[in-house]
Amino acid sequence: MATLRLQQLGGAQREFLLTGHAAPHGRPRADPVATDALRIRNAEVFVAGQVAPVRHIFGYRYEPLEFRGRLLDRWAHVGFAEAKAAEAKGFVAEMERVKLSWDGGSGAAIACTGIVLELDIARESHHEIAWRILFAVDRDELLGTPVTANIRTKLPRDYTYAITYYLNETQAAFEEMKLRGSVFDLFDNLISGLASLVSNVVILADELASFQKATFATVRRFRHVLGQLRTAALSVRDTIDAFEVDAAIEARNAREQFSFVRNQAIISDSTLAMITEVAEADRAAQLAEQGRVKAIVQAFGGDTFETLAVRSYGSAERAADIREANDVVDGALPVFGQLYMIPV
Repeated sequence: MATLRLQQLGGAQREFLLTGHAAPHGRPRADPVATDALRIRNAEVFVAGQVAPVRHIFGYRYEPLEFRGRLLDRWAHVGFAEAKAAEAKGFVAEMERVKLSWDGGSGAAIACTGIVLELDIARESHHEIAWRILFAVDRDELLGTPVTANIRTKLPRDYTYAITYYLNETQAAFEEMKLRGSVFDLFDNLISGLASLVSNVVILADELASFQKATFATVRRFRHVLGQLRTAALSVRDTIDAFEVDAAIEARNAREQFSFVRNQAIISDSTLAMITEVAEADRAAQLAEQGRVKAIVQAFGGDTFETLAVRSYGSAERAADIREANDVVDGALPVFGQLYMIPV
């Protein structure tokens, strides 16, 4: 017998069953009972001089499962439909993580854990109720125990792969928008500037190789460009969020208005994800930078970088290291009263 089973993993650990005629159903050769979908998250990066793109994989995600069915008194007893609908609402309202299984009659076809995001109860009468459940999947139990990957320190280029992915999403959404002349020019300039900064970050990340092995000055330049990128991404996000559909697009038809709103949301989400990735990269660079700082010293009148080196190390030999750590050109003198980082 077809059965949809929901078992709470916490709280009262209650169970909710929909069996037989009340179980989810589709239409033969028309609508499936449920679409069990897996999506691989990836990004294509085109490198100068190479025809084929480099593809970076960021893991996978599950699409939500949607089940539909009907509750009819005539399949059970008077009051069955209303009672089952009330039971479903109470079950979902407890907001517990759930183990879901669907058995079409010949063994479990779907088994996963997650949470019920939506429950729709559509009453056609007291005796006939249509229902819909949207289930967010955290884990597919039929895939077995996932292979544990070797944990390694995240490299600078790992952050730029993700940043490039979110830039591609932003650019694709922008291209689908039908913007008016001046509005188009505004966003085109903003996103072009964003792309330019992402390119700079990628170049510096390739120079870094790893935060631990990079020079002090390179880490500082990387953090500086990350700050510029964060400002640019915030500008794109704040600007796109502020525009109303009627002021931004030429067309007045519903299809293009819907397209604008959908792509507006994509750009907002993608730039927010980019900002989050930039913040994480900056934090990793900051920790690497802090791990290389032996001390902070203040320059006094008459100081040179050689005297700062003598004061910090007992020898003038590492004066060049202090200059590099503080992005000071050869020949320049310390500024009176300014603080300088002394690398380890």
